[in-house]
Amino acid sequence: MILTVGSTVVYSCQGPCLVDAAVERLVAGEPRSFYHLVALYDSGGELFVPVAKVRAIGIRPLSQRSDIPKQQGHLMKTTRVAKDWKQRANDILKTVHLWIGV
Repeated sequence: MILTVGSTVVYSCQGPCLVDAAVERLVAGEPRSFYHLVALYDSGGELFVPVAKVRAIGIRPLSQRSDIPKQQGHLMKTTRVAKDWKQRANDILKTVHLWIGV
């Protein structure tokens, strides 16, 4: 998935973020491409996400208005209770991957 500078995306555990720039950084002496994301709520923190891992991390575009009823229907389904925060985070990530087709 290619992100566009200036667009708004959702980072699973961070919420909505602005794609501020695409940057190159040296990691272990090798050049790597990253998206610079700025969190839009709470802390306004900054994140650098490897371009190659955007899909695996679960970053997705904002939902379209037409997608909301389908997503609400999914949220109304009965689910099992996660045993801890790690299981809950994994379950959420799996659901997001289903929505974006990973």
